[in-house]
Amino acid sequence: MKNSILTFCMTLSCAIFTAYPQASAEEKGWLGVNLDGLADYSSTETFNDAMKSSRRWGLPREPWKHEVKTDKFGWPLEDAGVIVFADRAPEEIEGRYLLAFDGQATVQPLLGCATISDVSTDAAGRNHAVITVLKGKNMLMIGFVNTNGGVRNVTLVRETRADKGTFTPELIAALQPFQVIRFMDFENTNSQNRKPEPPWFDATPLEWSQRTTPQHASQACQHGAAYEYVAELANVTKKDAWITVPIHASKDYQRQMAKFFKEHLDSERVLYVELSNEVWNWSFAAAQYNLSLAKANPMFDGKYYLCHAWRTYETAQIFTEVFGKETVHKNLRFVLGWQFGWNPPDAQPREMLEFVQKQSGHAPSEWLYALAIAPYFSEPKPEDCKDVETIHAQFKLSSDKSVEGKNKLLKLTKEFNLPGGLCCYEGGPHHRGQVETNLDIRMAAHRAPQMKDCVMHDLGDNWRKLGGGIFCYFTLSGRYSKWGCWGAVESLYHLDTPKYQALKELSTMP
Repeated sequence: MKNSILTFCMTLSCAIFTAYPQASAEEKGWLGVNLDGLADYSSTETFNDAMKSSRRWGLPREPWKHEVKTDKFGWPLEDAGVIVFADRAPEEIEGRYLLAFDGQATVQPLLGCATISDVSTDAAGRNHAVITVLKGKNMLMIGFVNTNGGVRNVTLVRETRADKGTFTPELIAALQPFQVIRFMDFENTNSQNRKPEPPWFDATPLEWSQRTTPQHASQACQHGAAYEYVAELANVTKKDAWITVPIHASKDYQRQMAKFFKEHLDSERVLYVELSNEVWNWSFAAAQYNLSLAKANPMFDGKYYLCHAWRTYETAQIFTEVFGKETVHKNLRFVLGWQFGWNPPDAQPREMLEFVQKQSGHAPSEWLYALAIAPYFSEPKPEDCKDVETIHAQFKLSSDKSVEGKNKLLKLTKEFNLPGGLCCYEGGPHHRGQVETNLDIRMAAHRAPQMKDCVMHDLGDNWRKLGGGIFCYFTLSGRYSKWGCWGAVESLYHLDTPKYQALKELSTMP
C-alpha cells in the first residue's frame, strides 16, 4: 500500500512539474526584512486600529484574567476588559484616540492611565468616545461594563490617523528600503501548533475554517494575522511577500491558502512560499511535529530533514496546481529553509535535494527557487562582552568565519541550478543567551555608530558580493532587552539608527 501511495505521488508530481523552459529569476531588489509579530507590548505599531494588536479579552477590571465568554471571533459575550497597550514607551502612546463599538456599555479606562470624553451614539446606533492616554503612562486597559451581552467591532484609532487606511504611516515609511517582507512572525508561525504539555505540539490538521479573519477581535491570535492583511500590506507597499505555510496545515488548507493569494495579491507581486520556519529547531513545535512524521513513515527512515524536504515539495505541488506551472520561479517561488550551523553546512541540504529528486523524478530546479539559511553573525559569550569594541570585533570575525560555509552552499545551489541560488530567511547580528550579563554594554554595541560597519560588512562583503540572493534581515523593529537586540530600529518613530542606515545603503547595492 505504501508503495502504491508513493507511486501515486510521483505520478501526480510528473503531471504538475512537466518540463518547461527555465524561467528567469530576475530580482527587483535583494534586500528584505522580517516583519514583527503582533502584541500589545510590541514597539512596532502595525495597524492604525490599535485593537488589532490588543490582547484577548478578560475580566472588566482585571483584563489580564481571560475568564470571560467570547464568540468564535473572540468578541466578549458579557462585561469584559481588554489590554490595548502594555509596557510601551509613554511618548509613543500618549494622546487622543477615537473609540467606536457596537453594543451597549459603560466604558471605563483602568488604572488611571487614560480619561474618556465626548461620549455619543450615532444614527446607526454605533457608540463613540474619545480616550486620552495621559502623559507618562505606559499602558492602556479599558473596561466595558453594564453591557447587554458584550460588545463587538471595537476600534481604537489615534485621532491624527483617522481615515488613514489600515497600516500606520510609520510602518509604511520604515518598509521603504526593502523589496521583500517575510511574514513569519506576523503569521505567528512558531506558535501555531504549540501545546503547553507533552508532546508539545498539536498534530491535528489545521483547517481553513480555523484561520484568523479580519472579523476577529484581535489579529494577535494563535494562528497569526489574517492573510487579508498580508496581501494588503504587500500590495500597498508594492513589496513582495514571503509567507510561511503552517506546519500542520491540511492539504485543503494549503489549497485554499494558494487560491487566496492568487486572488488577492497583485499580479506584479512575487510570492515566496516556505513551509513553516526552522523545522530543524527543536525549541519549536514544528520541528517536533515534523520529527514525529519522519519516524512514522518508513519512506524517511526517521530522517527529519528528508521529511521536511518532501513535505516542502508536496506544498509546492499544491500551490503550483493553483497558480499554474508557468508562474513557477516568476511570481511563485518556493524556498527550502534549513540550518546553517550544521557541519558541514551543505551535507543535509544535498541529501534533501537528492532525495526529493529520486522520489519525484524531477530536478530541484524544476520547482525549487532557492535554499535559504539564517547566517547570523554573533557577539562573544555574554561574560566576554567587556566593551563595545570587543563586541564589534567579534561581530566581524564571526561574519568572516561564515564565508566558507556560505560558499559551500552557493556551490551546491549552482550544482543543482536553483534559479534563486542561496537566500537568507533571516539574518543580522545575533544576541547570545537570554541573560543580564553585561547587558548594558551589549545593547550599547548595537546602538553605537560602528554597528553600521558591522552590518555593511556582513550583508555587503560577506553575502551579496559572494553571490548571495534575497536577504531578509531579522527584524524590522524591536526594543532591546535580555531577550534580544534584533531590531534594525527600536521604534518606528526613530529610524536614525546605525543598523537601519546600513540597510538603507545596502538596498541600493546591485
